[in-house]
Order: sequence, then C-alpha cells, then structure tokens
Amino acid sequence: MGRPSRGRFLVLLLVCVSLFAYVSGDESIDLAAAESNTNALAAERTRRKDPLDGFKYYTGGWNISDRHYLAVSSS
Repeated sequence: MGRPSRGRFLVLLLVCVSLFAYVSGDESIDLAAAESNTNALAAERTRRKDPLDGFKYYTGGWNISDRHYLAVSSS
C-alpha cells in the first residue's frame, strides 16, 4: 500500500474545487434572484390574527424579518 500518486491527488482536488465552485455559483444566483424579488412568499395563504396590530388579520406572507410575522407565527 504505497502513497497515492500525485496525479490522482490532483484530479481529486480539481473535481472537489469544480464541484464547490458549481454549488457556490448556484447559491449566489438564487440569492440574487431572491433579493430582487419583493413579493412576499405565500401572502395569499398567510391569514392569522396579529396580536401586535389589535388582532387584525396579518396577510404579509412569510417574512421572518417582519416583527408582525414573528408575532403571528409564535402565537
């Protein structure tokens, strides 16, 4: 059981780097598309009473940066 050849190591390294670049590239594209999209997710399906707004119905969709969504989700 000798040392693995330098060629195999380089091939494995190139495959790993290529795979990482491919996966990272897809994620950055998805994030850019998500940031440019201002529509709330499932706004038409999110209808719950908001305790922070006098128990009026919250219809803002799934937005974890909105304090009203967090209040509605935790109640």
